[in-house]
Amino acid sequence: MNATGIRVSEIVELRLSCHRHRARFKQILEKENFPKYRGGGERFRRVFIKAVMQNYPEGFLRHLEEGTCIGCAFEKSGPRCYEWAEDALRAICRGEPVPPRIVKHWTEHTV
Repeated sequence: MNATGIRVSEIVELRLSCHRHRARFKQILEKENFPKYRGGGERFRRVFIKAVMQNYPEGFLRHLEEGTCIGCAFEKSGPRCYEWAEDALRAICRGEPVPPRIVKHWTEHTV
């Protein structure tokens, strides 16, 4: 629950996310004072999905086809990719531009 008395879980339905990543994403939203985000939870989710689709279309489609957790998919892609997802959530909460796509180096883990 945040300062406004609204539970983030009542605002944003984080579909296809495991318990661990759902908890982490909700923690980020609460820290960023999510309820100030205009348009509500469903709009937030769609903005995040759009950002993921624009920056990582192949990974997003694979995530949907396999029904895997989006957080686990980013985590599996490497620490910088997972960091991108968290930074994107923060940017959306703040009304800032989503960070640019992370280009992995050849030494990083691939999916």
